[in-house]
Amino acid sequence: MGAQQFFVEVRTRENLAQPSGANRLAMAQSAFQHAVKEAAWDHGHSGYTGTIAEKDSFEMVRVPAGVAPKDFARWIQNGGEEARIKVEVTKDDRYTMAAHVGDTTRYYRFEAAPPLAPEHKAAVEAAERQTDDKWGPAGCIDLLDGGFIFFGWASS
Repeated sequence: MGAQQFFVEVRTRENLAQPSGANRLAMAQSAFQHAVKEAAWDHGHSGYTGTIAEKDSFEMVRVPAGVAPKDFARWIQNGGEEARIKVEVTKDDRYTMAAHVGDTTRYYRFEAAPPLAPEHKAAVEAAERQTDDKWGPAGCIDLLDGGFIFFGWASS
């Protein structure tokens, strides 16, 4: 069996800017459980989906100061190499790409992620070791605005 990478951003209902550590962990746990249930519903309950549904735990990953959390997660997933990020095209651009006016199809483009700064290489390598196992825990990054990013490898 193989493995696939997953990257899930979950927004919580509670939008608390800086709650205490125990409350943040409880929010992360709730968000994780929601993401796992959602993935199992979308991809099936039989296992080997290559999604977060295969995970039963997560570990918090600390983002270095001055680094955007999503960039840090992408660096971890790509081994510090330059990553390409999937970005939804804006509504204005969508109409120039659509086959006809009123098209509700979602369009995407790919953008290069910022390159990994040398001073963050050690932090990326440590986080890779923490989340680089399809049978191990998912990585979790706290966005500090009521959201969490879960990422890692899952059996497929």
